[in-house]
Amino acid sequence: MATATQAPRRAPRPSTTATRTTRSTATTAPAAPAASEMDDDLVPRFLNFLLPAVTAAAGHLVPKIAPQVGGAIGGLFGGNGAQIGSGVGGAIGNVVGGLFGGRAVAAAPLDVMLANEQLSRALDEQQTMQVVTTITQQCAPAVLAAVQQTMADRSARGETGDVDDETMERGWGFLTSVIADEVIKLAPAAIQAATKALGSVVGSRDVDEFTPLVVDTEMTQRFVLPTLQSLVTGVQQVLPQLFTLVSGSRATPRDTGISWQDLQATKRLWDNDNIAAQDLQPLDNPDEIEIVLELAPHKTWWKGIQLQDDNGGFIAEIGVQDRTKTASVRVRADQLLSPGGYLVFMKAKAFGVHTGMYRLATGGLDQLRGHRAHFFWYAD
Repeated sequence: MATATQAPRRAPRPSTTATRTTRSTATTAPAAPAASEMDDDLVPRFLNFLLPAVTAAAGHLVPKIAPQVGGAIGGLFGGNGAQIGSGVGGAIGNVVGGLFGGRAVAAAPLDVMLANEQLSRALDEQQTMQVVTTITQQCAPAVLAAVQQTMADRSARGETGDVDDETMERGWGFLTSVIADEVIKLAPAAIQAATKALGSVVGSRDVDEFTPLVVDTEMTQRFVLPTLQSLVTGVQQVLPQLFTLVSGSRATPRDTGISWQDLQATKRLWDNDNIAAQDLQPLDNPDEIEIVLELAPHKTWWKGIQLQDDNGGFIAEIGVQDRTKTASVRVRADQLLSPGGYLVFMKAKAFGVHTGMYRLATGGLDQLRGHRAHFFWYAD
């Protein structure tokens, strides 16, 4: 593992400034198709990559129940429901034990008040996740229509080619306002459906006779805000795939191979990352190459570059994270250029696992010989 060192004075940043608007202002753009006019498979294809992103985001917001506690609750309420009360009996205990503990177990020496508290938390988690999933599925057509409107406005301005950061930044305010409108509109019915089962167990008012109010502190904190945050985060993470889908491509690009030109343009890579190659700087040794990775000041999550030979064998690796914003390593130029090699750009994915995302073949990049290659990772 290469030791992080102070990077040299950075080259000028690529311009990423974009004009932000909350609503599209183009007057000549053709109207985006209504949800009912979309291709039959467009929404399912969108949900294929949106739902995992949204549920992953929601998982960071919703408190988790330890498997041991879930199993103990399942055993306590499932095996000894009569001791707690006929209302909260075997069925609920076993369901909760199965969902949150893997399986119900024999009665455990667990305090009844603690068990009640953990059961309430488990039900809250299940209900919140159900609301998030339901609203995500129902608002997908509106999100697609908003992106189609952004693309139509772009065409009306005479812009062509790949969708760049400016397009996504310009349409982001409009898109988030659509998401917020949809969440508020769909929340009452989704909350009603998610909390319906509990009413019959505890003997409360029939929820079919009462519609929850969104302008309510508890409902906002328990359901509306987690759903809104999860949806905005999930959509942001899949934005490049979403624009590709709307533009008519039949496949979601997940090409790990990138070119030097990809790193010189202001361009989102397939997993929503922006990595800029700065101007090459000469070294004091013409037979070496120095690789520098810099993390943007506002970023903290781990990023790295692994150097590999032409067979994919490990040469070196550097990483940046938290307060360590730069790292560098020098290697013999022939290790990467004769006959070639790879720079693998990595980042922390699920559970913090360092995962290779993009692979830059260095064969033919003779301009790197005797130079410092400085990469600036400023968005993901």
